[in-house]
Amino acid sequence: MKPLPDLSRVHPKRVLSPADGMLVPGLEQQYFDLGQRALELVLLSGQLCDKPHYPDILDLPCGHGRVLRWLQAHYDYAKITACDLDRDAVDFCAAEFGAIPVYSQPDLRALPFTAQFDLIWVGS
Repeated sequence: MKPLPDLSRVHPKRVLSPADGMLVPGLEQQYFDLGQRALELVLLSGQLCDKPHYPDILDLPCGHGRVLRWLQAHYDYAKITACDLDRDAVDFCAAEFGAIPVYSQPDLRALPFTAQFDLIWVGS
């Protein structure tokens, strides 16, 4: 297996929402590190599946973009859909990262997806 790409050239936006429940004050670097680790998992799975490109990405639940910001920075060509029960989080991801906003519902079968996705990130 070849090494993962050098992520030192990937620079996600560092804007944070004060409403982000995953963010612990004083541990902002840990927040960003966890997002980077998620991107590393995506890259590793892409190598294992021989699928390095993802033009259509769904982040569900997206929260306030801890992972989405890294996906957007690395796959800058992709259409990324931000979906969550937390409407403030979805709105934040749309405004700050250019994500397509979709408000989730408790029953995921009721979501109005018309697109197919190349990558669906479900993590926390």
